[in-house]
Amino acid sequence: RKRQLFEHVQDLIGATGTNETSHCISCPRVRVFRRAPLLPSEPPMTSAQDFARFKASGRRISMVAAYDAWSAAVIARSQVDAILVGDSAAMVLYGHPTTLAATVEMMALHTAAVARLATGKLVVADLPFLSFRKGLVVAMNAVETLMRAGAHAVKLEGVDGNEEVV
Repeated sequence: RKRQLFEHVQDLIGATGTNETSHCISCPRVRVFRRAPLLPSEPPMTSAQDFARFKASGRRISMVAAYDAWSAAVIARSQVDAILVGDSAAMVLYGHPTTLAATVEMMALHTAAVARLATGKLVVADLPFLSFRKGLVVAMNAVETLMRAGAHAVKLEGVDGNEEVV
């Protein structure tokens, strides 16, 4: 059963490399758009510089959220470009009503789990709410914690008032 589920998830996220639209039979509301496989000359996205290069070239970038090693292993075998370790983990995994409960420590734990098995993928970690609004030193400590956990890049929401951090 676990093997079937693993293959089902791989198929849903495009591990087969087809360029078609499909629906999940067991989850009829899920609609999946798969992109064409990487061109032989196109290296995978593994750094923030690659992200910038892909964006500058106008290439579409695919990113999927993951919070654990198992999900990262499945995504690592897919055509997805990057993995976001989102602060939505507070809601999805811990049942909080909002993302406000996410802490830097929580995000570091999930980032480390994802990074261990996200071979060849860009790992982007969310900076939790208020972790970057308490001044540059506190923000950079949060960034350091997530980068040491295995993130290749961090994401924060809202530039207004955060220009110094960005």
